[in-house]
Amino acid sequence: MAPRVLLRAAALCSLSRDALLPPPRDASTAPARATQQDWADGARGLACLFVYLYHIGSAATATAGYWVRKATDGAGIAPSFLQIFPVRLVWAGPAAVFFFFTLSGYALSLRTMSLIHSGAAPERAYSSVASAAIRRYPRLFVPVAVSIAFIYVLTLLHAFPYAAEYGFKHVPPLTSFTHFLVMVPRVFAFHDVSYEYNDSLWTMPHEISGSFKVFLLQLVLVPIRLPFHVPMLVMFIAYGLLLEQNIYYINFAAGVLVAVLYVRRTQSEPARMQDFESADLELEKEEVALSRIFLRSITGLKIMRAIWSTLVAWHYNLCIIFGLYLASFPVDAPSAINVRLYHWLSASGWGGHLVHHHWKHGKYKEDILTVVWNSLGSMLILYGLALTRTKCLHIFLSIRPFKFLGDISFALYIYHYPIFISLGGILAHAFQGALNISAQAAIFIASFFVLLVLFVWSWFVTRTVDSWAIKLAKQIDMFVRSS
Repeated sequence: MAPRVLLRAAALCSLSRDALLPPPRDASTAPARATQQDWADGARGLACLFVYLYHIGSAATATAGYWVRKATDGAGIAPSFLQIFPVRLVWAGPAAVFFFFTLSGYALSLRTMSLIHSGAAPERAYSSVASAAIRRYPRLFVPVAVSIAFIYVLTLLHAFPYAAEYGFKHVPPLTSFTHFLVMVPRVFAFHDVSYEYNDSLWTMPHEISGSFKVFLLQLVLVPIRLPFHVPMLVMFIAYGLLLEQNIYYINFAAGVLVAVLYVRRTQSEPARMQDFESADLELEKEEVALSRIFLRSITGLKIMRAIWSTLVAWHYNLCIIFGLYLASFPVDAPSAINVRLYHWLSASGWGGHLVHHHWKHGKYKEDILTVVWNSLGSMLILYGLALTRTKCLHIFLSIRPFKFLGDISFALYIYHYPIFISLGGILAHAFQGALNISAQAAIFIASFFVLLVLFVWSWFVTRTVDSWAIKLAKQIDMFVRSS
């Protein structure tokens, strides 16, 4: 009896493992990105899910206490359960947006940095940058334009009856049609892209502008000697964090820096392994002739080297943990730490322009310091994930559910807000009346069903609109490069 139970349990474990883990690939035929960067898709999908949770929490007044209970003085206020790390990561939607920007800079730079550091001809690097720049615009423009048309169709169907409860004014279909005619050309210019019932589109101008700044950074780095790449990018990021009013683009530069560090390590590891192997051979030859005392000293050096290697390897994981802590700072509720820091900046005179723009009459115009913390947190998270030697993190982010989220993440991001406001509002009111529950509980229950609909709709949009946009971008690239 016991062997049969063990065999059945082993079979179930095998089936669950095959269902979650990605299928094995042939290392001789699979491209490098497919085998090494699947974790990035999973991380992108998780970040998109955090944005959705943040908007749910913003809509449900039950969680409003997390943002309403602001620290107004140096003493601060005792935190609630939702304010304790790591629970507050559930509402880290703003930091997830910064992670999107950083990950975009990383993904857009990986191929070009690989060409530069492999010693390829500069013409190949320039060609890679030009191809990516040509394909980037239609890849972003087509899905955003279609999403605006989708919102117009929902407006015609009167699908936003409870939009006022989420802070949106009711828009008649005729007004929505005129806005649709105006917004499509503005989408083409990616200038102040916003539309009724979809606040998430505010990131699109930053995404397209940041992408082209990444391409400019790559063009600057191509003719420069390799040892100067990291110092230049670090100086650029430090300048943007300290003096730039708009720090969104610094995350794109940080993504370029992580790509440079990743490529440098991956391309130097084979040579280092050969050096280690040859050094071990020489060491073995010497150990035969040396005394036992010297052998003990060599063993001690090996132990010290092992300890140092362990510390170096684990500092990436520590960066991930500290980055998650910084990313969990709420933009909507400045912490007591920020209040003290603002007062210190104002009293010391250092950074007075920062305080002047964001601190007036003892009130926050914008908690720019928390934006900085979120930005730094997203940088540290990507740095740790890209360079960590703890492969279980990459395996965890590469399982099929996260990979699926990463594949549909773009469509999920640009459609989650209007679908949540329309379908979520209707379902929340239906659940509240049928189950006799509070409005907050009804919103959370409705959000689960909305998420299921979003998965299906985002998968459909990814297979149709996104796929067509990618093919169109490739065709435009081939046409421009052949002419």
